[in-house]
Amino acid sequence: MRIRQASSEHYPEIAALWHDSARLMDGGVHDLPSVEALLNRINHEVVQGCEISIAVDGEIITGFAATIPDRGILDQLFVARHNQGRGVGNALLAAVKEAMPGGFTLRTLTSNENAQRFYVARGLRCLGDDFHPTSGLPVRYYAWTTGKSGRQNGAAQIYLLRHGETEWNAAGRFQGILDSPLTGKGIEQAKASGRRLASLIAHADAVHASSLGRVRQTCTIITSFNSYPAPLWDARLREVSIGSWDGLTEIDIEEGWPGLLDGATAFDWFFRSPDGETYDEAAARVRRWLSEVEGTVVVVSHGLLGRIIRGEYLGLSRHEALSLPVPQDVIWHLAAGKVSALKS
Repeated sequence: MRIRQASSEHYPEIAALWHDSARLMDGGVHDLPSVEALLNRINHEVVQGCEISIAVDGEIITGFAATIPDRGILDQLFVARHNQGRGVGNALLAAVKEAMPGGFTLRTLTSNENAQRFYVARGLRCLGDDFHPTSGLPVRYYAWTTGKSGRQNGAAQIYLLRHGETEWNAAGRFQGILDSPLTGKGIEQAKASGRRLASLIAHADAVHASSLGRVRQTCTIITSFNSYPAPLWDARLREVSIGSWDGLTEIDIEEGWPGLLDGATAFDWFFRSPDGETYDEAAARVRRWLSEVEGTVVVVSHGLLGRIIRGEYLGLSRHEALSLPVPQDVIWHLAAGKVSALKS
């Protein structure tokens, strides 16, 4: 038996194996798509970044694993029914671990007890139950981590997350130090980030978080997927305040303060406020916080301040820092003087 990357010529056989195996697994699959529909899904997901490995015995495919490496997800793992119990699943899972050494998460139907026993027996950790985002069926999430976390050469490791989408994010209002609750999408973003984080680190030395409500809500969700220290609510990690403009849209500001946004860019208009916090003030509190960080630290903060944290860590100019992206589905890993994005 060999493990190899699948090519497009293998997709029809993979779709047929998927359909046959899913039909017979514990609890079955409600509304199981046809082989043709599964083949279309394979073609679509490969274009979106999914990678498929196959186990082959001679020229026969005996199982496959579909992964999304940039998000640390094992999306599917199926073994042909006539090859179960012959080590195919073990070989595929070992290949997945090798391909994603930083860790990964997966989900399986709660009714699929065989799959759950398989993953637990091979060192994966249960993250809890939820519902499938499209089918609505009950699912159970698992994570695999290497167990290698902590300091690298004595330096701190920071896992920086932004809070999930809020009602004011969706409405185009800059929140500053005011607040609004997470939307349903924001809650799902926090869950996805929590699961991804649990696959990246076995433990954390500390959890630091902004004291604002939207971060408290996000942090509570994220930390529910692992055993973390109690969060330290730190005002230095709060969002930049733009004074009288907190809670307003750009249209509100233009109407109330005509001309003050003239010439401003999408990245620096925040600091045109007549009574808001300055960039230098925000950067100073970030530097004080960074100077105290030790070990492996999970940090939950905000969009604008998250830019400044990464900018100060990398020694960027104001313009460079403010131009950094601030998605709500990424974990930023700050270590050894570098910053990398880990999608959730």
